[in-house]
Amino acid sequence: MESPPLDWSPTEKALWGAFCRGEQLDVRPADPTQSDPFDNNQWDSSRDIRAEVLHHLLLSDAVTNEGYPCRLILIGARVTGTLDLGCGKVNPFLFTSCRFDEVSNLNDATGSFAGFGECKLPGLSAERFDCSGAVWLQGTRAHGTLNFENCACIEFDARFLEFVGSNDGYLNLNGSRVGRDINLHGTSAPCVSLTQASLEGDLLLGKATLGKGGLRAFQATIGGSAYLTDGFASEGPTYLEGVTIGGKCVINEGKFTADEQSALHLDHAEIRLGFQGRNAEVNGTFRAHHAKIGCQLSLQDAKLRNPGDVALQADHILIDGSLLLNGDTIVEGAIDLHGAEIECTLNLVGASFIEQSNSMPALSVRNVRIGGNVLGHSLSMKGQVALDSSTISGAVDLTEASIQNRRGRVSLSATKATISKLMLSSNFSSIGEIRLADSTIETDLVLSGATLDNAESTSLRAPRLAVQGNILASDCKAIGSIELTDATVNGDVRLLDSSLKGLPLKEPSFGRPRDPNSGREWRGISINLSDAEISGDVDVRGSAFTESIVLESARIGGAVILDQASVETSSTVSLRAEGLTAGSLRMDFKRRPQGMIDLTSASVKLLADSDNSWPDSGLKIEGFEYRRLSSSMSTRDRIAWLRGATNPYAAQPYSQLASCFSLAGQEDDAREVRFASDKRYHQTGNLTLRFWGRLQEWTVGFGYKPARALLIFSLLWVSASLWFSFGVASCGRESAGLCPVKAGEHPTWDPWLYSLDLLVPLVNLGHEIAWDPTGWSKLVMYVLTVSGWILATTVIAAASRKLRRT
Repeated sequence: MESPPLDWSPTEKALWGAFCRGEQLDVRPADPTQSDPFDNNQWDSSRDIRAEVLHHLLLSDAVTNEGYPCRLILIGARVTGTLDLGCGKVNPFLFTSCRFDEVSNLNDATGSFAGFGECKLPGLSAERFDCSGAVWLQGTRAHGTLNFENCACIEFDARFLEFVGSNDGYLNLNGSRVGRDINLHGTSAPCVSLTQASLEGDLLLGKATLGKGGLRAFQATIGGSAYLTDGFASEGPTYLEGVTIGGKCVINEGKFTADEQSALHLDHAEIRLGFQGRNAEVNGTFRAHHAKIGCQLSLQDAKLRNPGDVALQADHILIDGSLLLNGDTIVEGAIDLHGAEIECTLNLVGASFIEQSNSMPALSVRNVRIGGNVLGHSLSMKGQVALDSSTISGAVDLTEASIQNRRGRVSLSATKATISKLMLSSNFSSIGEIRLADSTIETDLVLSGATLDNAESTSLRAPRLAVQGNILASDCKAIGSIELTDATVNGDVRLLDSSLKGLPLKEPSFGRPRDPNSGREWRGISINLSDAEISGDVDVRGSAFTESIVLESARIGGAVILDQASVETSSTVSLRAEGLTAGSLRMDFKRRPQGMIDLTSASVKLLADSDNSWPDSGLKIEGFEYRRLSSSMSTRDRIAWLRGATNPYAAQPYSQLASCFSLAGQEDDAREVRFASDKRYHQTGNLTLRFWGRLQEWTVGFGYKPARALLIFSLLWVSASLWFSFGVASCGRESAGLCPVKAGEHPTWDPWLYSLDLLVPLVNLGHEIAWDPTGWSKLVMYVLTVSGWILATTVIAAASRKLRRT
């Protein structure tokens, strides 16, 4: 270049010279108060440079002075007119502290560097601007849209960019391609749009503040990481839907707000090195539907607020590591993780979920696969936790957690779930029903030290639950019934020193007469193990039950231990165990139960009981079988027990007890029981049977006291013989006693043989028919004959019973 045009102003000519020498031109006044480009005071015209001058210089292909770079650096000027560089090949430029009166145009231009530092711009259009270097907008204030749609550059630096005024201006980087970072640290804008943008470096939005338009980065590709941190705040939605981030997405201490729409939107996003949101605040829905997160998704100490709706919608999310919602995390609204896959841990330790205003679960983890644990130690939950149909390879640990829903609703639901271990222990508390129907627990279900409160209903409902280990519930407090019908437990069920305030008995008008899950009566039950199959023991030692214990048709491989337990029921039944099979039944209750005990058709190998085991009335044991007895009860008490248990009379309980005594070698006790059985049998018959029974009792003791029959026989024989010896007169020379029937045709008179022949009806000694008694002797004869027949009949009857037993 030789010289500037003659009509240029001195300032413009000075810029010409500086450009030729590759130097900057600073036209700011000496007084710094007069150099602020954002001050609306009128600037001196000496600082004006026409846009056509800049156009001439920036698009000039003339060579600058030899050895000087071709660039334009201008500080403190006012650019008048429209700077139109569209479609041109633009020399590098940097405007610092400059004011532009009109929107500049860089559409379809090419260049190697473009900078507007701390400038005041009414707007800028740079669509498809292709820059082989950086684009700088640090500290600039814009009154209109800065449009860089589909532009390309090495780096985009707009730190502390600020949009001012009430127009609709925003930063548009849709479709842009950036070789390194997009740095918007501290930027304040109504909206930043990065839809389908591509950058190989990081997206930096630390301390940035966005307005109602929020951040829009649909399907953007970020090679590095995205940082929306350190006080980042958006009043509008942050859309990262479909974004691909090669590094991390970090929103630590960020604040995201949106009215009636998603505040933070990550649907279908792929973030390869994890998501971090420590101390973040999201007011509105945080969506991560079908997102894929590498490493972990951390919302530790975050605040997620969307009252009455979903706070975190992360259904079908894939997380290669853990999901962290622990620490001082506060959730107001629901979290939906249904269909998610979490490779490691779901961490809820110490989190707080504020009560929901709708019917959706506060935490839905339905149909989820979790490779590690669900940790909820000290979790505070107001609402429902739903784990239905999920597969959890590790433990669900809710020790010291609190889950509070309304009574009559479900607090924790894990139906059809598969869980390695479920720990609801150590001051765990629940208001509402815990539902584990059709679930599988691969080791233990632990309820020790828990409080389950669902008054007037079921506190734990687990029909068809399968537990590979034990159910451990020592020192547990349950208000509401525990339902374990059809459950399968490969270990023990232990409820030591627990308190089970079951479902009280009420009239049918107060509630359903039957449980819809089992079809059985549902009132008046503390624990229901009907049809359960338990390989080990059912041990409830020291526990207090306010309603019935139900073991109907249960199959217990070990012992049922009720020692020192107490049953204070409002119903008529304390223990219902019809059809129970168990290794042993131990029933040394703390206090004698008041309600009925029903052991109809039950079968155990060992029955261990005491005086406190049985109610004063209301006992059913017909068909009850046991092989051995261990008891402090006497045989007399045991017979009284049988009498109370068999009304009306049933033979089997007596036979069972007698057989048990016989197997133990206690034959005397066995005979006493059989005697009592026969006695009761005859006592319950008609008048004839009662008389016949009384006769057998007096004579032969129903065959169990043969000495009594021998004694009676001997007394009759001796008495009659003495009578016939001394109580009759002599018949003359024919006989010393009774007169013969036929003279000369009689044996020698012998009162002893005559009396014996009368007493033994089935044997003829020839004396009975040879003599003719008269007077009182005839009466004695009749008494002896009848007594003989009675004795013979009772002995034969007793003998036949003996033969039948053998």
